[in-house]
Amino acid sequence: MIDCKRMFNKFRAVAKSLIHEDAGGALLEMAMSSTIVLGTFLAVFQMTMACYTYNTCAEVARNTARWAAVRGSTCHTNTPGLDHCAATATDIQNYAKTVGAMNWSQCTTSNPCVTTTWKTGTTTTGVQQSYTIWTACDPSFSTCGKPGDMVVVSMTYPYALNLPFLRSYSLTLGSTSEMIVAQ
Repeated sequence: MIDCKRMFNKFRAVAKSLIHEDAGGALLEMAMSSTIVLGTFLAVFQMTMACYTYNTCAEVARNTARWAAVRGSTCHTNTPGLDHCAATATDIQNYAKTVGAMNWSQCTTSNPCVTTTWKTGTTTTGVQQSYTIWTACDPSFSTCGKPGDMVVVSMTYPYALNLPFLRSYSLTLGSTSEMIVAQ
């Protein structure tokens, strides 16, 4: 039969002797401090990658808006050899996927990463200055995308933070670029 009281007293004596010794303290301190340093390093690395991905999103939005600005509704008369003349929202999304080296598999039809809107401007002259009021244009009309209109390309991208021992978090990175249609 096991004598629990005698085993408990023996365990207690061993524990008391270990408390008063410094052996193994450096190992414990090294394990704790390296965990903190490694965790901080990984967090800084993940935030750096998130900033890089945000800059890529902004660049994709700018380049795509620039591409769409020269492919308005009248570009076939001004530059007949231009590809994808009178670009649609689908053409603009497809072009965006060729510009940025990103994981586009996260972008689906239900969650498109690139959205395009067209705006028509109305200039009003005030007492001292003129200003333009931009209103959304219905893309079903053929008047959208004419020179002087504005194309707005919005880019949103879900970025997954991968930190060990934590559940995965996701940041939604986004950028918007507006350009006046040139032709």
